[in-house]
Amino acid sequence: MKHILVILALVSLSFVFASPLRAAPFKAEDKNPNVVAYYEDGPHGIPGNSAYHEGDDIVMQAGKSGVFQQWFYGEGEDYEGKHGHHSVWKPADGCPANWFEMTVAGSGGGNFWGDYLDLEPGTYCIHTNDFKVKK
Repeated sequence: MKHILVILALVSLSFVFASPLRAAPFKAEDKNPNVVAYYEDGPHGIPGNSAYHEGDDIVMQAGKSGVFQQWFYGEGEDYEGKHGHHSVWKPADGCPANWFEMTVAGSGGGNFWGDYLDLEPGTYCIHTNDFKVKK
């Protein structure tokens, strides 16, 4: 009889502890204070690239440093199939030769990127790497 009660208790506990497994999946972008923008799907701009891109996009800020990182994964008219872009945005006075330089007018200044990220006005150096990912 003791064995039956123990088995019944274990079975009932398994139902109690199994319920969190059926909960909604954890989304880091909802929990991470460094995430400043996240879009699961839609059109996106890639700095230094004028082609149309559609897919996932996440942008994170490195603390209060003013440095941002953007990850994009999806499709674009300049690539066949799925691809990704990783961009680093750094505030700077002048950029290395292989970086894209962009001036941000600031919030309300009509600059698309400034409104998107709420960037501080100034010059940003942006470097973008392209990559292929098999999901």
